Amino acid sequence: MSDIALFPLARRGALVKRTAKRLLERTTREGRAAAWRQAVDKLEADLRRLGLPDPMIEKELREFHRAVSATDLPPNGAARRR
Repeated sequence: MSDIALFPLARRGALVKRTAKRLLERTTREGRAAAWRQAVDKLEADLRRLGLPDPMIEKELREFHRAVSATDLPPNGAARRR
């Protein structure tokens, strides 16, 4: 397999913020879990389509999770003004 250059998911700021906002818009734990699963399933499928090996996919998704968790959106999901 050839080396694949991938811009890390965790560094895709718009994707990270959009995902965090979608999670915050959910009013229940189950809703947030479903939204997260949907996001991860799509990203995983995209990475598999690119031919990434499982360890690299797992690493990308772990780092993406950290980035989404660290997003500084306020609790209501609205973008914070700076």
